Amino acid sequence: MRFYINHLFVLIFSLLLPIIAVADEEISSLYKQHGIEGALIIASLEGDVVYVHNSERAQRRFFPASTFKIPNTLIGMEGSNGSGRVRSCLLLQVKSMDAMI
Repeated sequence: MRFYINHLFVLIFSLLLPIIAVADEEISSLYKQHGIEGALIIASLEGDVVYVHNSERAQRRFFPASTFKIPNTLIGMEGSNGSGRVRSCLLLQVKSMDAMI
């Protein structure tokens, strides 16, 4: 009986393994390199790969600093030829939010 329970546990854990979020060091190094504090979650379309940076901050709720990001993303997805995939480029040049004001 114990043998079956152990195998059942291993099976369930292996099925949940893709769901477990993995902190990606490359993403973290970008934030550290540019002196930016923030959170980022990226998930594949299939849901089998998830990258998380600063999960504690990602779970806290914040008011949006700019609501234009939502329609801008929708406009970008509309122009993606129906594939639902959008190419993006990461460009971080601002050291702090004070520089933007």
